[in-house]
Amino acid sequence: MNLHIPSDLGPLLQDFTVAVLTHSPHNLVDFAVEYFKKVQTDAKASPGETAACNYLPLCASQVSSNGSATKSKVPMYIIVDDDEAGEPDPAQVKPKTNKNKFARRSSVSAERYDPEADDAAEDGQEVVHPKSPEQRARLSQAVASILLFKSLDDAQLGRVVDAMFERRVSPNEMVIRRGDDGDNFYVIDRGRYGVMVSQDGQDKRVHQFENVGSFGELALLYNMPRSASIVAETEGVLWAMDRASFRRIVQRAAFKVGPQISLKGSLFVCCNTSTV
Repeated sequence: MNLHIPSDLGPLLQDFTVAVLTHSPHNLVDFAVEYFKKVQTDAKASPGETAACNYLPLCASQVSSNGSATKSKVPMYIIVDDDEAGEPDPAQVKPKTNKNKFARRSSVSAERYDPEADDAAEDGQEVVHPKSPEQRARLSQAVASILLFKSLDDAQLGRVVDAMFERRVSPNEMVIRRGDDGDNFYVIDRGRYGVMVSQDGQDKRVHQFENVGSFGELALLYNMPRSASIVAETEGVLWAMDRASFRRIVQRAAFKVGPQISLKGSLFVCCNTSTV
């Protein structure tokens, strides 16, 4: 049976998944309803635009983490990076204006990934960073609660823990700098961290992590420069996973257990899990 995949399906699901991974809504169904209602409204208001979901700011400004609508106007900032795949075609980028704050953003492509080539690598080549039993237990608990890893089995989660290395930070240390290339995905062990963006030429904190949370995963999946900075506000400890390990473990597992959509040579992975 030949199945026709609509050209807008890839970007639509890609952007929705970015929104879910960013906000981790408590009620995914309610979040999805509000999200796609806004997409429909904006599509009708701008009939010349594609129906694909390219309205990422709506997620923070229109939908709360529990899935209900909210009147707060908090812009969403995605920690993403650039890589060797190259920059989007400038001709395809439409500048945002105040007149239409939900203007279509430039295309964001997932990093190219070849699971067959990756399967050729031997398990013995995987990176293992030693940890104490207490560290492994604490990190395993933190990793298991992250939405991105919910589709992984125990063995795969074990490889995630193995691949992570400790990074100790001091107050005011820059963990991620806006505009830099992405390198690592981070899980917080302890400490307080601020998400900083530039507004009207001034740095402004728009979010704060304290002793729990993770950041940087989208930087390893999507092809854009870092759009915000992460600054340590106290002494703290992070667990980091490098890009190569992330791709080898997480994306390979997603290819094996989840449906895939191939669009214009770029691959977008939907994790096969009840929460995505």
